Amino acid sequence: MTETARGNRGTQRPRAAARPAAQRRQRQIQTWSEQVDRTLPWLDDHGTELTDTGSRHGSRSVLSQLVIAQAGLARAIDHPTSERPNPFTDFAAHSFSSRDVELRAELAENESVASLISQLRLATAELTDRLAAPDLPDAVQGARAPVLLADLLRLGVIEWVVAAGDLSRAAPTAPPVPVSRAAAADAVRGLTEILADRYPGRSIEVRVPPHAAVQIGLDPADGPTHTRGTPPNVVETDPETFVRIATGRDTFTAARTAHRVRASGTRSDLTEAFPLI
Repeated sequence: MTETARGNRGTQRPRAAARPAAQRRQRQIQTWSEQVDRTLPWLDDHGTELTDTGSRHGSRSVLSQLVIAQAGLARAIDHPTSERPNPFTDFAAHSFSSRDVELRAELAENESVASLISQLRLATAELTDRLAAPDLPDAVQGARAPVLLADLLRLGVIEWVVAAGDLSRAAPTAPPVPVSRAAAADAVRGLTEILADRYPGRSIEVRVPPHAAVQIGLDPADGPTHTRGTPPNVVETDPETFVRIATGRDTFTAARTAHRVRASGTRSDLTEAFPLI
């Protein structure tokens, strides 16, 4: 049945259908919110258990990046654009400005874990309020190029999923940070899209069940393609391992040696393809 709205004189008119861009953006907001709502309570309960190695993936650096990313998203909403947005796969690998990188280093060096958690809570609260506005733009000016707001949120979800793994490893006595199924799917699908865009081809199939499967090629002479049935080269792993490899937290070789990656075929070594971001 068509949904209708009542006019001033009691007549009814069809409600305008939501734009596809707006629908997609709303789904991304929901996925982002779900993962934030899983991570912040975990930080409240286990933040004091976080250790910090001082590395790029240490807890203070991870929290600093989350703070900067939420602030960057809020700023982007203030800069709508009518320019043609860049594809997700183009901007995702280089989404932070040099100033953002400097700020992350400054925060990680000078702020405590407790202070960063407090700043993160404030930044996410502000962004949540901004995302509740009824007139959000479809496209915004990102740090380096115009992008769809939905794609910027998608990248934000990936950052929260990656951070969940980093924070879990920084608090080995605590239960892991919970990751929603929608956020895990977003992260895997986004990263496999980047992989397929960067290495076009059809000779290797990369499977990350239950979320994604893509075909790639490492070079023009990397062997036969496949169109159906069992492909000649297959790489399969679980979502957590794939995200770790794709973001440089683990190497393809180490994960394969630990039997967290199953690879078959003469062209199934993807060492040179990672990390993606």
